[in-house]
Order: sequence, then structure tokens, then C-alpha cells
Amino acid sequence: MNKKKIILLSVMLGLTLALLGVLVMTVLGFGQEDGSAASQGPAEAAATGDAGRITAPTADMTDTPAAPTVAPTEDPRLQLSSGPVDRDVTELKLDSVTAEDLESIRQLSALTLLDGRACENGALLHTFSETVDYTVLWSVALGDARVDSDTVDLVVPASVITAEEVTTALQDLPTIQTVDLRQSGLDNDQLAALRTALPDIKYLYSVTVQGVQDDKDTKVLELNADLDMDWTQIAQQIALLPDLEQIVVNGALTPEQAAFLLEAAGGVPASYSVSFRERTISSEDTEADFSDLLGSDLSAIQTVLAVLPNIRKVNLDPPGGTSQWTLEEADQLQQFREGLLVNYTTKAFGVTFSLADEVVSFNKKNLRRKVEELKLLLPYLRNVKRVDMEKCGIKDETMAALRDEFPQPKLVWRVKVGAYSVRTDAWMIKFSAAGSKTLQDKDVKNLKYCREMKYIDLGHNKIHHINNIVSYMPDLEVCIMYDPLSNIKGIENCPKLEYFECFSCNIKDLSPLAACTELKHLNVCYNNITDITPLYGLTKLERLWISRNNIPKDQLETFAELVPNCEVNTTIHNPTDGGWRKDANGAYVPRYALLRQQFLYYKNTTELRSYGDGWWEDKTVHSWPLPTPAPEE
Repeated sequence: MNKKKIILLSVMLGLTLALLGVLVMTVLGFGQEDGSAASQGPAEAAATGDAGRITAPTADMTDTPAAPTVAPTEDPRLQLSSGPVDRDVTELKLDSVTAEDLESIRQLSALTLLDGRACENGALLHTFSETVDYTVLWSVALGDARVDSDTVDLVVPASVITAEEVTTALQDLPTIQTVDLRQSGLDNDQLAALRTALPDIKYLYSVTVQGVQDDKDTKVLELNADLDMDWTQIAQQIALLPDLEQIVVNGALTPEQAAFLLEAAGGVPASYSVSFRERTISSEDTEADFSDLLGSDLSAIQTVLAVLPNIRKVNLDPPGGTSQWTLEEADQLQQFREGLLVNYTTKAFGVTFSLADEVVSFNKKNLRRKVEELKLLLPYLRNVKRVDMEKCGIKDETMAALRDEFPQPKLVWRVKVGAYSVRTDAWMIKFSAAGSKTLQDKDVKNLKYCREMKYIDLGHNKIHHINNIVSYMPDLEVCIMYDPLSNIKGIENCPKLEYFECFSCNIKDLSPLAACTELKHLNVCYNNITDITPLYGLTKLERLWISRNNIPKDQLETFAELVPNCEVNTTIHNPTDGGWRKDANGAYVPRYALLRQQFLYYKNTTELRSYGDGWWEDKTVHSWPLPTPAPEE
């Protein structure tokens, strides 16, 4: 081989080795990046069986520096079904969303607003909103419209025709306060169903009654009696008008129609007229005339009265004639309604009167042998307030038994009280006298029949005991007695007693007063009292005049502690002094001024002895008003 050929082969061999070196370096570089066996050393490569892949010299391989390792990079955006979003987004608006999307969105820690109003699945977003602490907006379908979740006042479109559509939508609309149904397609039945399903929401709507639309807040509803009356429908319509205050019916109704109206009204006041037997009666009328009808018409009349609750008086007496009704038939009519007055004229014991009269008088009619007839008559006088029976020849005991058997009407007669007499319905008596008219214990026993008594003045008489008097006076408020009264037993039966004056008597025991807890003014001066412990519980006492008795000091101190607001006088000489009747200037103190009014202590009424409900008397009985009191001197 010549020299040139040797040189040429050497150059070619060098180039070949250089190319192999480049190739080895390239292979080693890729192996490091992929983490393959190419990045391993020769010994490690041989151990794994990969040493045979590399033919470059070992020295060249060990002298080549290793390439740096690069970690995989995380995707900076969050993948949703609608596309990727930045992870640091604060407000996110979506056109569609899935349950998987919502779970991914929980990773967006900077999010403050999720606007999904363009999404169709609002219920899903509503549920999601309850689990996060930022604002979520959505919308729900209602008819042909969509409603945003933050809507407060909802206007329901005309395309909505059922209550179910509205209730379904409202389940996902938590901020709704008012629902306007006036443009909706809901009929009255659907309106009622909606109000029943969701009663706490305020609704705005119109109700069609007899073809006329009335707003929900209508206060007066007008109906026409000449048009078709579907009472079931009208009742439903009325129930949809919560602010209704009055129903006005134009035209006359039949009694049956009026009954349906009252039921449908549900307590709402109604104004209407009823046509009955060629007459028209207004619901506002308080009286009705049926004098041209017979007792056989009783049932029909009762049907009419049932729909005319304001009727308080019915006339059965024809003008200038006699009613064809019997007393029994007239009584059945007045029993139809409590307090219904029936003007029906009848006659008994020679007295003509009406069942509608307030007072029937049989005074001076001898009924001594007609007590049984009287018993048969009294039940028919159920609306008569009082029956006067003075000088009828019936004994006091028998009259008292009749009064107990027939508490209505009130039976009144006159009883003898010594030289006086008094009606049994008297409120007040003042039989304070002297001389020939002085009353003894035996004279006042008949006062037990005067059970309505409020004020009695029996001072300056000779009465020792009051048990047989006041025990029958539960309404007694004022009692004035005088010497020689020694026993107040019976006063415990007077729970309303407020004023008790019994000075200058012989009283020792005050225990009956313990039951008189309404007592405010007590004057027991000049008695034989040694114990006031029965007064310890009378906390309403305002004045206690108790001078000239032997009351232990410790009892007075205890009483003052228990009844601190009571003025106690233990020092006066005259029992009416010290402010009991007059003050230091000579003017009547307030309680004594009232006492003078209660007993009519005036110059022009000195002969007036008693009065009651609707009457007063001196020597004769008069009607109200009482005589005008003369000015005080």
C-alpha cells in the first residue's frame, strides 16, 4: 500500500470516529431526558444488558457531563365541559353547567360570583348555592319565560295556566315576596289552589265574579240578583278576596238564595233584600210585618227570619183588627230567636197587653185564687221585662216562690215595712225616722224580699239584728244603721259592701266583716269592740273611724302595717267629725257627697223613700226621671 493510500485511510478513519462520537453524544442526551438506560454509566449499562448499544470509547463517555432533569409542567387552567377557565378567576359566567362542572368549580378558591342565569338547570345551581359561601345566580323556567333567582316581585306570564307550574318554579326562587297573577292564565280554582299551597306569599290577582273582574284587594263586592247565581263558584271567589269588607246584592233574593249568600260570605257583612209573599224586606230592617199571614205560615216566616238577622220585632196585629194567631203560635215565633219581640195582643185577668210590652201590670187585680192560671201565663211572657203585681191578694211567701220558679219576667210586688211599704225591686230605701214611724225588728223582716237592694239607711230605728235583712241582699253596697244594733251577722253575705256606718251601737264582734273584701269606708265609733283582727285582710279600706272602743295598741299597730293606705281615726268625739262627712272648710268630702246622691238627700226630695229600675216614689209611685236635685246650701 502506498503512502498516499495510508494517509487517506487514516483521514477517513478519523472522520468516521468523529461521526461516531457525535452520534454517541446525541444518544446519551436523549437517554437522560427520557430517564432511559442511556443515562446510566458503562458499568450500570452493562448490568442491565444495554452496554452493547454504545460502541464509543469508555473514556469519551465518562468525560461527558450529564444533562439536567426536567419535571412535567401542571396545566394552569381548569377544564369544564364548556371550556377551560383560569384558576384565579373571581367571577365566572356560564352558559351551561353539569354536576361534574360544579364539583370542579369548588377548586376555584378565589371565586366570589357564579352567574349561571343562562343555564337551563336552575334547580341544580340552587342546590349548589346552599353549599358555598359566595353568590350564585341562576334562573328557572316559568311558562314561556325564565325568572332570575334574585327576583323579588314576580309577574307570572299569560302562558302559565296551572298552580303547579308556579309552585314548582317558586321552589327554586327563594327571594320572591310578591307574585302578580293578573296577567297569568290561572282561573279561580287554580288561584285558590296556589294560595292554599303557598299561603305566606303576597299575591296580586283579579277575580272574575259574574263576568266582572275585581282586584284581590277589593273591599266591596257587588252581585246582581238577576244574573245566574252559582253559589259554589261565588263562595270560592269570595274566599279569594281577603280584604273584602262588604257584599252588596242589587235586586231581591229568594230566602233560599239569601241563605246561600250568607254561607258563601263566610262572615263578611252582606247587604241584600229578600222577596217573600209579595213583600220585600231589607237585610238592614229591624222590624217586619206579617200581620196578614196566619199561624200556618209559621215555618215559612221562620225561614225568612233565618236570613234576616237584624229583625228584632215582628208585628202580628192587623190594623184595627184582631190577630188570627193563637197565643201558642205567637210564642213559637218569639222563641225562634232570643230577644225577638212579637207584637201580639192578648188579654188575661182583665188586662189587655202585648207580648212585646216591657211591663205588664196586674196591679189591684185579685189573683189570690188564680195562682195556677198565672203560672200557665208567665212562660209566654218571655220577653216582658217586668210584671207588676201590687195588691193582688197573693201572700208574700207565695209571691217569693213564684219569683223563684219564674225568674223571667221579673215579678214585683209591694211589701209592708212597719209604717212604710216598698216595692221588691227597690234599689234604695231610706227609712231613717223617729217617733211613731220608728221601725222594730219585726217590722223589717219583709225587707228580705227586696233582693235588688244597693243602698239602705235604717238609722235612728230600734233594730237589733240585720241577719234577716242583709242576708238576702247580695248587691248591697251601702248600709247605714244606728243604736241599738248589736249583731252584724249576715253582712258576710254582702260581697259588694263598700260603705258601712254603724256608730253608737252595741257591736262587739266584727268577724262577719272579714268576708267583705270590697269595704272601703267603715265607721264603728262608740261600740264595744275589743278585737279588730277580722279587719286585717280588708286591704281596700281607705277610712276606719273606730274611736271610743277598747282596741289594743298592738292590734292598731299591726293593722297599720297590713293596711298602710287606710286612714285610722281613734280620737274624735263626734263620730261624724274629723273628715267623715265634711272637711276642715265645711265642704262635703267626696265619699259623703256621693252618699247624698245615692240617697237623694236634697230639700225637694225629703219625702222620697225609695227608687228602683224605672221608678221612684214618695207617697205615690212615679216613673223616671227622678226629680232634679235642688242646689246644695
